[in-house]
Amino acid sequence: DLNLKLGHFYSIVGYEGLPAVGNFFYTKAYSYQFAGPFTHWGGLANWRATDNLELNGGLVNGWNALSSGYAKANFLGRVRVKNDDNSFATTFAVVSGDEGNDFSPLFQPAPPLTSANRTRYSLIIEYRPADNWEYLFHHWLGTQADALVGGGTALWAGIDQYLYYRVSDTWLWGARFEWF
Repeated sequence: DLNLKLGHFYSIVGYEGLPAVGNFFYTKAYSYQFAGPFTHWGGLANWRATDNLELNGGLVNGWNALSSGYAKANFLGRVRVKNDDNSFATTFAVVSGDEGNDFSPLFQPAPPLTSANRTRYSLIIEYRPADNWEYLFHHWLGTQADALVGGGTALWAGIDQYLYYRVSDTWLWGARFEWF
């Protein structure tokens, strides 16, 4: 019911994941490619409090980096709640902490490197109205402080929706709609 993960691991923020085996579609959502972290280095505790409640929390070294001049400890957390028959579930995940705020590949600033808070959250609602149907709603929002030319906060947001229909034990049809 309680475990600890230390090292390099896939992000728990978002619906789609890096390993292909965990994704229905061959292609990735645009938001997955450009809006959040893929992996983390650090530690993450997982506690299955009940059959219907799971909690994760830990400290990681930012987004997709083992070592960086920008690297500082980030909080990574998730809460997942589901009902007894698994027909409804809600997941909320967040990663937050200081990250580099220069995204230009042409300009590499000289030390001291500047960073500011970057936060991304993910809200997933899963609904199974019948045995063969599954609908998934995924809303996410990202912010980066001091990322704009005038020092303002950059925002990016989106909604991903997935609809699946199980034709048989071996065939599943799926559709995805995304707004980024």
